[in-house]
Amino acid sequence: MERDERRRGALGVLIGGLLTEYAGWRWVMFVNVPMAACALALVWRGVTAGPPRLAAAALMSSVPSWPRRA
Repeated sequence: MERDERRRGALGVLIGGLLTEYAGWRWVMFVNVPMAACALALVWRGVTAGPPRLAAAALMSSVPSWPRRA
């Protein structure tokens, strides 16, 4: 799996270099900004509002009990 990740990274660098060399920096932004917007929309859709709320008894049972001094 590590080898596949390296190939994907190398492919991204190659495509970015080709875009920069032959099309210019504007085209890099034209490609990256919509991709980032799609990624942000997917994350926003996939992330919930927050952690589920626990009942007070369940919450208190997770608190460690500290040793008391005499």
